[in-house]
Amino acid sequence: MAVSDFALATLGEVKKTLKITSTDTARDIFIESLIEDVSNTLEGPDYLGRNIVGRMYTEYYDGDKTGALLVNHRPLNSISTLLDDTDRDWDSPAVDVIARDDYMTYRKEGKIQLYDDEVTFSLPDGGQNVKIEYHAGYSLLTVNLNQNDWIDFTFGTTSTSAQIPRGEYDCFALASQIKEEMNDVAGATYCDVDFDGKTNKFSVNLSTSGAQTLTLDFATGSNSVYSMATLLGWTKSDLSGATTYTPATAADPHIPRDVNRLCIKLVAFEYNQSDYGEGRQGIKRESIGDYSITYEDVIENDHSITRVINRYKNWSGMIG
Repeated sequence: MAVSDFALATLGEVKKTLKITSTDTARDIFIESLIEDVSNTLEGPDYLGRNIVGRMYTEYYDGDKTGALLVNHRPLNSISTLLDDTDRDWDSPAVDVIARDDYMTYRKEGKIQLYDDEVTFSLPDGGQNVKIEYHAGYSLLTVNLNQNDWIDFTFGTTSTSAQIPRGEYDCFALASQIKEEMNDVAGATYCDVDFDGKTNKFSVNLSTSGAQTLTLDFATGSNSVYSMATLLGWTKSDLSGATTYTPATAADPHIPRDVNRLCIKLVAFEYNQSDYGEGRQGIKRESIGDYSITYEDVIENDHSITRVINRYKNWSGMIG
């Protein structure tokens, strides 16, 4: 088997912790089963009660004329489509598309609120008449000072560089930050920067009309050694001659480091409880084949673990 895209740790991360070389693959299937089991258990109702890894969702809701909507999964990163149709004929030209300018979003709460002065956009009564496609969960990238925090570009004949403040960014927020910094140093709104949650790809788009050109100077720019090209999915090669640049390779976002480390820690514990490890102690519940596993003792008696769980736990009782 292979670890799913939504697991909270990778096989390589766990094997590194267990000091198992990459060439030793005899126990890979067993370790992968532990990763999946621990990931599912952590995200289950007894612990986090939410999906952690960012992904796309399509959901349907009953309108109630309040102008507010709470989605099932959080944090709410972006909305691709928000439709309102009492006939539920989503392909009809008459379907009511609620424009992005007509509502605000609350990322942490997973809430959509139509603006008070846009009364005509209140969600109408009707069963499952609201359709939303959105991205929720954690898709993070880390920008490090003088490592991957510069983007060199040329607009027209003017070459310049934008430095992105260091920090851990949600991918959608990083796209907005790059756009802001590039347009700030250029002195005008010359480009758009977007992130596609379906493909995990960034894009840089020339937003002005006319004979202007945009070149991404990933190889020859004055700060190319600190370029963020590879962080965003590109190679360190100059890009020119297009109005939209999208990398061939998706970005590789990560989940919160403390959740990732927690998963690795619990997988390593379960591995060491198995016949492959240091012996079986405190086994209480659940099984993978003939092998029983437990989480209660470790989680309940380790305050560092409970702090992480409490930090990300879904306290509302909703799905995500």
